[in-house]
Amino acid sequence: MMGGELTPENVDNIRVLRHSNIERHERLVERDWARIVTYHPFSEEAKFQHLFGDPDVSDFIILEAEDDAFDGVSSVFTVRPKLIGMIKSEIYSSIDGPLNSVLISSGFPSVNNTIDYDSEAIVFHRQLVSGRYDKKSDASPIGQIDCTGFPDLPTDFDGLSGSPVFSFHEDQFKLAGIVIRGTASSKRLYFIKSNAIGFALFTCSLHSEASMRRFHSENHKHRRRVKSKT
Repeated sequence: MMGGELTPENVDNIRVLRHSNIERHERLVERDWARIVTYHPFSEEAKFQHLFGDPDVSDFIILEAEDDAFDGVSSVFTVRPKLIGMIKSEIYSSIDGPLNSVLISSGFPSVNNTIDYDSEAIVFHRQLVSGRYDKKSDASPIGQIDCTGFPDLPTDFDGLSGSPVFSFHEDQFKLAGIVIRGTASSKRLYFIKSNAIGFALFTCSLHSEASMRRFHSENHKHRRRVKSKT
C-alpha cells in the first residue's frame, strides 16, 4: 500500500489502532482506527544526526492523527509536547534522575504470532520484555538493554522494533525510548533515547503551532480584505 516509500499522498493508508480493549475474534470497524492525516519528516535530517552524533538517531517518523482521534481513550499512552523537559512530562529527561536500572519494553514479537484457522486471522500476542540498562551506553543517543538472566524472553526479537521502552520514576512510567533493533542471541535491545525523540516532538509541535498561527493570521487578513471590499 505504501509503494515502498512514505509520502504525503499515501500517508492516509496508515491506520493506528485507537485502543487495546479488543475481545478475541472481534471484528475491527472504522471507529477502532485513528486516521493519519499527515507526517512530519526531518527537514534537516543530517543536522539532527550530527547534533546527537549517531545516524541511527533519526530512525523514526512522526505521524499526526486527527485532533480528536484519541479523545476518551484511556488505554493509550499519550505525551504532551509542551511539558517535555519538565518533571510532569510523560517523557523521561535528566531532571527525573538516572534511568532505572531495569527497563521495560512492550511489543509484539513475530515469533509469538499464531494463526486462527477458524476465523482466518493472524493473532498477535503482546509481550513485556525486561532487561538491565547498560550504563556503558550513557554517552550515546542509542541505549542498550541487556536481557540476560531475565525470564520469559521471546526466542526471537524480530518484531520488537518500534516498541516503547519505559522507565519508572515518581510512581509514573515514563517513555525512555523506542526500540530500533535487537538480537535474541545476544539478548540485547537497542533503543533511541527519549531526549532525541522529545527534541523532535517538541520542534515538530512548535512548527505545527507556527503554521497554525500563520494560517489564522492569513485567514484574518483575507476576511478583512473581503470586508473592506464589501
